[in-house]
Amino acid sequence: MGNQQIKVNQIQKQAGKITFKFGLRMLQDAFKSLDPRQISFGDLKGILVANGLNINTTNYDISYYLTNWENWLVLFNEFLLDEIKYYSEKFDCDNHAFLVSSLSSLLMLLNSCGVVHCQVYDKTTKKLIAGHFCNIIVTSNNEIYLYDLNNGGGWVKYKAGQDTIIKNWIYKNFDYCFYF
Repeated sequence: MGNQQIKVNQIQKQAGKITFKFGLRMLQDAFKSLDPRQISFGDLKGILVANGLNINTTNYDISYYLTNWENWLVLFNEFLLDEIKYYSEKFDCDNHAFLVSSLSSLLMLLNSCGVVHCQVYDKTTKKLIAGHFCNIIVTSNNEIYLYDLNNGGGWVKYKAGQDTIIKNWIYKNFDYCFYF
């Protein structure tokens, strides 16, 4: 790489840092009006169980902050998450799920978007595709939604006893989740 290209890269990095810093501050200020509901981890776990998901759940915080589903859709619909590419074994489903959870904490100051492990099946053939990570969100209305950046940013309200389908995948066998 030539000296001129190195200088261009340094300018781009500096401009990116400045843009990110001010953009982050502006986004956080824009979400201050959410007025989230604060609950304990025990209450969060209780909502999961009440909705039929009595699975191993690990928490990393004492309190959790919830908002309604409409506010979650703002994050998913307005922040170009669909621009985030999939790279097998480098930046795949687990990385995507942790990123969405982290972005919701960073931008919206909400930590009720967890990461859940499950298995996904083809909707047509019913054959197992793979083990998979996606996001599990607890709302202020005590509802649970799954969001999957890897499946086109699709989402669905979780209903116990019913197939959980996003686009062409069926999500089953939820076995553990993390909230941090």
